[in-house]
Amino acid sequence: MGNSPTTITANLNIRSMGPISEREMSYSFDCYFRQYWNDKRLKFDHEDELTQLQLNNIMLRKIWKPDSHFLNGKKSHLHSVTSPNVLFRIEKNGNVRYSMRLTVKATCPMNLIKYPMDQQVCSLSIGSSAFISSHI
Repeated sequence: MGNSPTTITANLNIRSMGPISEREMSYSFDCYFRQYWNDKRLKFDHEDELTQLQLNNIMLRKIWKPDSHFLNGKKSHLHSVTSPNVLFRIEKNGNVRYSMRLTVKATCPMNLIKYPMDQQVCSLSIGSSAFISSHI
């Protein structure tokens, strides 16, 4: 979007966890995945008290969004009850909030030597396939 990289801040709000599968070495969760950034091209100046715009799914297709995905994800599902569960807001200064409700299944290499008294630490890695770190 310019000469300097776009800083994307991500936030994950987990609504529910499970199932965890030792056999598949995976775990699943339902979450709100939110991303924030500033796009100067989207700044607007409106004389009344309008401070932000909320876009519908048709308009959303025409605006740049990061192609973030879960690097260790096996499957992801965007919830779509009546319409896709996506929120896209633009503030006057070009700050963008992009939120979606997802169900994610991710890999988790497990050490099962002490099973069933084992403890596991499962990570979740977020990345981009189209952009390198010097751009975002």
